[in-house]
Amino acid sequence: MMREIAFVDVQGKTLKHIECSYNNGQAVIIFDDETFITLGIEKVYEDSCSYIQFEPLDMFDFGDELLQEAGVVTQEELEKLRQKIRQKQLEVHKKIQEIKDLQEYERLKKRFEIKDE
Repeated sequence: MMREIAFVDVQGKTLKHIECSYNNGQAVIIFDDETFITLGIEKVYEDSCSYIQFEPLDMFDFGDELLQEAGVVTQEELEKLRQKIRQKQLEVHKKIQEIKDLQEYERLKKRFEIKDE
């Protein structure tokens, strides 16, 4: 996977490719040393203009094929990242369920006046 850099590190780099997402209003600027920056483009219709800001790449909303074709990430890397995210979500869900279960236990214990031994 290519390395995303800060805007201050762009000076002196040679532009290799630009890829724009149709999904999330981001553009990836890729340099010949296999690094990139991401621009977020926000359209403001009232002012008939757009604001451009530097922001982290939203890899899962950019478009898998576009990122792969540009060489930013491979399909295998995307799958591994998705798996990590799913695992983290499952862990969070499990913790939330444990908290809810404990709250329900305490509520029922109070309701039926069950004494712990």
